[in-house]
Amino acid sequence: MRETRRSTIHLAYSVAGSGPPLILLHGNGEDSRIFCALVAALRSRFTVYALDSRGHGRSSAAPLGYSRMADDVAAFIMALGLKRPVLFGFSDGGIIGLLVALRHPGLLGALAIGGANIHPFGISAGEFARTVMAYMRRPNAFTKLLLTGPFITRRRLARINIPVLVIAGSMDLIRRRHTQAIADAIPGARLTILDGADHGNYVIDSAFLAPLLTRFFLHDDDCESSGVAPQRSEIPQRLKRVRVIGSPGSGKSTFARELAVVLRVPDLELDAAFWAPNWQMREMDEGREIVQDWLGESGANGWVIDGNWPKYTAGMFDDVDAIVWLDYSRSVVMWRIITRTLKRMITRQELWNGNRERFSNLYSRDPEKNIIVWAWTHFDSYRQRYAELAKLDQRVVRLGNPQAAESWLRRTAKTTSADLINYPRDSRV
Repeated sequence: MRETRRSTIHLAYSVAGSGPPLILLHGNGEDSRIFCALVAALRSRFTVYALDSRGHGRSSAAPLGYSRMADDVAAFIMALGLKRPVLFGFSDGGIIGLLVALRHPGLLGALAIGGANIHPFGISAGEFARTVMAYMRRPNAFTKLLLTGPFITRRRLARINIPVLVIAGSMDLIRRRHTQAIADAIPGARLTILDGADHGNYVIDSAFLAPLLTRFFLHDDDCESSGVAPQRSEIPQRLKRVRVIGSPGSGKSTFARELAVVLRVPDLELDAAFWAPNWQMREMDEGREIVQDWLGESGANGWVIDGNWPKYTAGMFDDVDAIVWLDYSRSVVMWRIITRTLKRMITRQELWNGNRERFSNLYSRDPEKNIIVWAWTHFDSYRQRYAELAKLDQRVVRLGNPQAAESWLRRTAKTTSADLINYPRDSRV
């Protein structure tokens, strides 16, 4: 990690690759490490500079402000003597990119922004309300920045005279019409809406944008075959074997059943294999044998399997075509598991092998007995485990919210598995 100085502000940055200079700017409360996968994919075509904005990461703690942060970037460019670099900014980084273009005309060669807004009300009403409540509960400089800026008029955007690419997800927390208005206001700007993507799953720990950015910045229509995009040659022409993972309460079993119907293959819930009657956990070898028998009989021509059980299933699903990770927010997971558990208790629904949820477990603080407590206390560990898996295994498809999951399911019937695997990977919603 290197540093450059603007007055008394030290900006930390990393540099990798060779080629024309490309600057990456992260979002609010993040740092440049969110771009690790993107840098790896772009470094063969660009010299990539990934910055930590002031008050973020390893850069100096300093008062925040979008104009100040834009001036920091301009000072960085001039200090390093970069000649008309191109810039991609995500979320707040996109706002900063717009302000660099406006406050320092002629400094950038081209600009791409993802999930940016030009005033605080450009985000959805629900997200804005959550941000206000978060600030009321715990005031901090990052949340205050979201609520007090930016304020960029469309008339000002019309002054930008460099190529601009505006990107957003179809499930973005930025209002669609707001994103459209930004693109409409900038002369000659291009707009790309990523179907099924949320605010950040196409950026954070993901190389998904590499081909799009390369085509835009280098006018290279052949970048898909240049090695920039993650290679998927090992992916079969049709999904046949899919594993569904995620925190308890995320809806793995429901999603798996729906996916199995679409793929016309059987599905297996691992809980049914590893839980014996009276909530007794089977011996590992016994449970694995049940799963292996099922794979040999029912799942010989394909399958969908849902559940976690990492120690019990180690090495069993190496031939999987895709690993779908339902990485929903804690609030979604907890709401679902509370309502699901109560419904099961009230209806006395049988789960697996005669097991039913017990009312007495609601009063227990022991995670081994109370599934709600388990989901709450283990949420972070599940997310960390699967985030590491996603970095190591290109077959992981991260779906960051229920809307993205529904969109992914709709697309399975009309796209090849390679298209599905190339769906934007990993985000924190």
